[in-house]
Amino acid sequence: MLYGVLSHQGAYILHENMLRKLGRDVLGVFTAEDINKIDALIIPGGESTTLLKFFERLDLMNITRQRIIDGMPVLGTCAGIILLTRDVANNNQDTLGVLDISIERMGYGRQVNSFEAKIEMPVSSEKPFNGIFIRAPRIIRVGEDVEIIAKLIDDPVAVRSGKIWGTTFHPELTNDNRFHKMFIKAAEG
Repeated sequence: MLYGVLSHQGAYILHENMLRKLGRDVLGVFTAEDINKIDALIIPGGESTTLLKFFERLDLMNITRQRIIDGMPVLGTCAGIILLTRDVANNNQDTLGVLDISIERMGYGRQVNSFEAKIEMPVSSEKPFNGIFIRAPRIIRVGEDVEIIAKLIDDPVAVRSGKIWGTTFHPELTNDNRFHKMFIKAAEG
């Protein structure tokens, strides 16, 4: 499989490096043509309105949405999960609308409120994951077909619905590759 990483903003290089360390082929995604070349996609963090402008300017919205609807696995981290969501509660912005959750942008506060925390992974009996939350969104509603795969106290911070995955934190900023491994297993399974 060829994994694409949207390469316009955010820590996309760290996602690419994590995938390569796990033995996967990676393509930096810049255009609609790139979306057609890949088998799975990671949408990294950054700033969601800036990412949205890239999607609109490069005409990526419709093709990416259709590829995901047709079954292409996707992982959105931080701003990436905002683009996947159906509803951004505190901002009337366009999204791909493929993940049945509601998000509150900067739900834990602004840049000065960024933090690290141990998050519980109900799908795994392993040790907690060190989550890095930078101007992180907060999941405020989870749809019926969405599974919570990690929590911070009572807040869902990682979810999946079929082959659509999202985290409100940055797994690529750690040396812990468990989320990338789980995404790869689901994408290739």
